[in-house]
Amino acid sequence: MNSMLRLSSFTILVVLWATTMACGGAIQNDGGPAPPALQQTRDITSTFTTDGFTLSITARCETGERTCPFRAEIHAPAALLETIQHVEYTFPPESPKSPAPITDASTNFRLEAKQTVGDNVYAKVTLRPRGGAPAKVLVLEGTIPFSAEVTPPLPAGLRFEISYRPWYLEGVPHEPVEYLFRMRLLGEVAAIKRIKSVEYQLSTDDPKAPLIPRRSETEFFLEGRMPKKEGVVIVAVIRWASGENTTHTIPLRPTL
Repeated sequence: MNSMLRLSSFTILVVLWATTMACGGAIQNDGGPAPPALQQTRDITSTFTTDGFTLSITARCETGERTCPFRAEIHAPAALLETIQHVEYTFPPESPKSPAPITDASTNFRLEAKQTVGDNVYAKVTLRPRGGAPAKVLVLEGTIPFSAEVTPPLPAGLRFEISYRPWYLEGVPHEPVEYLFRMRLLGEVAAIKRIKSVEYQLSTDDPKAPLIPRRSETEFFLEGRMPKKEGVVIVAVIRWASGENTTHTIPLRPTL
């Protein structure tokens, strides 16, 4: 189910499980994502699991930097980890590869490199052949984790991620007129369990500005589009399981 709330010149699309972003004939979306504004002074780890194998990506993205040093590893129960023959990593857009297939299980097949914030990292995991059958290959996909700017800071173990994608006037691909955005509240399992619900609204003096409730089954995420301008701020009201409420402001800052 999709709902649309128009607040002044700003449009927010409230998303439950999936959203279809449609535009009129005069606007098209054919650009890559814009780098987000960052607020990060510590390592952040995200994990992505397929068939019992977990791609763990740890990054430290400094404010103002578009690329982040990261560390990628493969984790699994010991019995599964022993079945790995080697791992190869790639990460677009340049698609550099790990210098050679990584075979050192003692480091969890670790790779250290740099990648653009929010972009993808792929791990091609080749398992040892068994019983004369050809080697099985799994591909794990993850993204470089980061923390968006938020005031006051969130408790340890929680972070907001925001991604942007420009909308262009048809025939003018270098002049975006609006940005699509997607904001998610992510974190460690124990930290997420402390949250009862989240409500989003625009930073405005209008007391009638509607709240946008998000609950845990929706991953606390919000999608919408914003004009090409600075100064747009989202307010997140977090209701904790303890009964307390905290209010946080998150500026939307695509590259303009």
